[in-house]
Amino acid sequence: MPIQVLLVGDLHLGRRPVRLPPPEASEAGGKDWPAALSSRTAWERTVTLAIERGVDAVLLAGDVVENNQDRFQAFGPLERGVRRMREAGIEVLGVAGNHDDIALPRLARQIEGFRLLGEGGRFELAHVETRSGPLRVLGWSFPNRRHFENPLGTLAPDLQARVRSEPASEYGPVLGLLHTQLGGQGTGYAPTHATELATVGTDAWFLGHVHGPTLTAGPLSAGERPLGYLGSVAANDAGESGPHGPWLATLDGGRIRNLEHLVLAPLRFEPLELALSELPDPFENDEELENVVLAHLLESLEDLSQAVAEEQVDQPEALAVRLRITGAHPRHRDIADLLARLVGGGFSYHSNGILCYIEKLLDDGRSVLDIESLSRGTDPVAILARKLLAMEADEAETRRYAEAPGIAVRAGRQLLEELLDARARARTGAGGPA
Repeated sequence: MPIQVLLVGDLHLGRRPVRLPPPEASEAGGKDWPAALSSRTAWERTVTLAIERGVDAVLLAGDVVENNQDRFQAFGPLERGVRRMREAGIEVLGVAGNHDDIALPRLARQIEGFRLLGEGGRFELAHVETRSGPLRVLGWSFPNRRHFENPLGTLAPDLQARVRSEPASEYGPVLGLLHTQLGGQGTGYAPTHATELATVGTDAWFLGHVHGPTLTAGPLSAGERPLGYLGSVAANDAGESGPHGPWLATLDGGRIRNLEHLVLAPLRFEPLELALSELPDPFENDEELENVVLAHLLESLEDLSQAVAEEQVDQPEALAVRLRITGAHPRHRDIADLLARLVGGGFSYHSNGILCYIEKLLDDGRSVLDIESLSRGTDPVAILARKLLAMEADEAETRRYAEAPGIAVRAGRQLLEELLDARARARTGAGGPA
């Protein structure tokens, strides 16, 4: 009978995400977004999924708790989750990471049914008898917050011999569980190398610490031994965009047959591009510009939220979008200003049952400017236009003004647009904003 093992990466109970929905969304829906989008909610979803899927074991790869001071806050949800799973016949094991080197061992001693492996920085091999069959877990826990030595140095020769010699047909596959920085010498995060881990003899290494998953989902061929990061279960900032959630490993015939990523994070961060080239030119008036840009944005959010909803096994509560304006358009400045006003006004939109909002607006767009023509003259516009032509033609010239040439050119174009706007207002007698 196949054994189902749910593999849980960094949880960080006690941490709350940044870039939450705008206050206007909370007022309108009456929802406590910090709680609804927290790692605690991700953990509760994980526990429910484990029970509903009838998994045989749950393995936690460290940094279960955000920091040692959060152990009191984490105790309640962690204890309830472990108790629910143990009552459902699920074995629960884990290792401590650099964030919970003190907290997790203490919590493990207080929570019945939770087994911590490798406490004190020594590898430990657990023989686990699940209701569907046996498996083994080789684990190591952080002995302190910073650990500069390779943890494999604590793997006793007799323990490694057992890993290699015990028949999988009788004892089950060996799953390595470790919180580590691959190739991270000098970082203090238990540095290892993939090539060294591969020689230990485990059937897989499931790693914590890096929040972006690196494993590949799908069936595994005979002899294939997965090694990679599980990623965090919840996304906490825009640097953690894309899918997040635990992994389900199916074990049968003494080896791992399949890996499935069960995406369930309550908050999803995604980039979104608004290409100016896709907008009409010209607009009949300002009202048409606003209507068309807003309709284009809403359509893009509909498509993105639909794709996210289809990918996740548990739909996210919110989708935080980092919107980037790209390309060129004669009304670039007006379009960028409109979008900035939307974001500043707390824009949000419900699509496919998900609250979508723009957590940050990035403007890489530009106006359609005839810089060559503008450069002919002696006024400030012409002077700046000539400077821009020189910068675009000569990287060395650009580096006189900025370490990143692209940023300098964009800033110069933006300033040129503003000068043109000011000149147009002066010629028509229009004043600035009241």
